[in-house]
Amino acid sequence: MKKLISIAVSVLLVGAPAFAQSNVTATHTNRPIEHYRAHIGEADLFNSKGTQLTQPWQITRQDRTNFHQYGIRDNDDQSDSFFADPANRQSLEAMLRNGTMTGKLRQ
Repeated sequence: MKKLISIAVSVLLVGAPAFAQSNVTATHTNRPIEHYRAHIGEADLFNSKGTQLTQPWQITRQDRTNFHQYGIRDNDDQSDSFFADPANRQSLEAMLRNGTMTGKLRQ
């Protein structure tokens, strides 16, 4: 099953494991300020307390938290500087949670 999130950040989830590709856009320039590719692996589906994550915004944030904070990286994960900042990861989650999602993503 393919799922697509389309907002300031675009993410492609294809079950687990999956790949995510993101472009972060500055609102005042409407140009990407960051680009990375991520592999959504098993570790990205659980938070640090072991609770399974079910929402795309949670999983995407956990992927970047795992990469930057915990050093948990999948083979196809790419680095980015924007989400190294925990406040930016929180903003990402809020953008995805409050944005519009296509398809059956919210189910």
